[in-house]
Amino acid sequence: MKQLKLQCDVLILSCIDYRFPHLICDYLDARGLIGNYDIFTLPGASLGACCPEYPHWNETFEEVVTLAMGLHSIKKIIILNHEECGAFQKLRGVPKKKSDEIMMHKNQVAITQAWLEKKFPQLDYEFLYINLSGDVVAL
Repeated sequence: MKQLKLQCDVLILSCIDYRFPHLICDYLDARGLIGNYDIFTLPGASLGACCPEYPHWNETFEEVVTLAMGLHSIKKIIILNHEECGAFQKLRGVPKKKSDEIMMHKNQVAITQAWLEKKFPQLDYEFLYINLSGDVVAL
């Protein structure tokens, strides 16, 4: 029987949106990360991780990070926000322009990053944005 690897380097946080799992997997595969990450989803990704409207989501994500550190010795969190996010639209409003949408995500990422770095200073972080075509850019 093949022994399972009990360590991975990365925890991925993405949104629950059904349109993106295959795009995210393709992206992670292209980066050589297949088999080297845990994955967790929350509505809005970075918004769900640090959301005053739903504090229990924050608590859950904090517990997931703590568990992933203990079980799998993660070293990094990659958060993937996405285009046309319903959670962002519901909680932050529908942006008028694409540039407004990107800025909304960047603003939330700054909040989430500050919270994560305070809670988990030993980890590295990467914040990304994926569009409906699967193109990924840093936030």
